[in-house]
Amino acid sequence: MNKVDLKLYDSLVKDLAIEKEELKARKEKFDIDNEVLTKRISELNGEISLKKSDITTSALSEYANDPEMKKKLLGGIAIKEKTIISYDEKEALAWALKTGTCLLLDKKTFEKVGPTMVDFIMVGKIPSVTFPKEIKLEELKDES
Repeated sequence: MNKVDLKLYDSLVKDLAIEKEELKARKEKFDIDNEVLTKRISELNGEISLKKSDITTSALSEYANDPEMKKKLLGGIAIKEKTIISYDEKEALAWALKTGTCLLLDKKTFEKVGPTMVDFIMVGKIPSVTFPKEIKLEELKDES
């Protein structure tokens, strides 16, 4: 590590901050210039959401009254039936363990308790470098 690299790093960080401010200013101008259009898009999205809700309610009502009806409706609207499965997870795990079909290790839990329970886990450390938000340039003035 040398001071020239740190000065360059600091300069790049400052350049990035300036560019971010320019982008922020342009976005604010864009938002002001397009306020009417943005408002209209928001209104249309709200109207679409309400209409979609009405159509969904109507289609489900039709289906509830006649479950044997065709599932493809006007305009390509369709009714799909999703299969929902529910079970007691403890019983499922007990069954999986009993039958040998338990395939996953809860890694998060194992990594918490494993090191104290088994001897084949190795715990190590890897060094890393952290940077301050701002380089203290006064410390770099003596060397260039």
